[in-house]
Amino acid sequence: MSANWQFSNIFSLIPEVNIAAYGGAQSNYTLALRACPNQRLCVDLYGTNSLSLQDAGQLLTSETPVAGLNLTWKY
Repeated sequence: MSANWQFSNIFSLIPEVNIAAYGGAQSNYTLALRACPNQRLCVDLYGTNSLSLQDAGQLLTSETPVAGLNLTWKY
């Protein structure tokens, strides 16, 4: 479950939670502040307790929360 709150043409806040639906699964969360100064570049500052931001890592929980920076460049 996630949302994308657009604060301006550049900044948005993106909260996300993955809720475990069966026994043995792990729930996790991510909160990101995204800045897109133009259509080709976005920078995310995020905090999460998921193992990874992509693929199966989104379904697993890490032992400790982490903060990071993600750069997206569309060419």
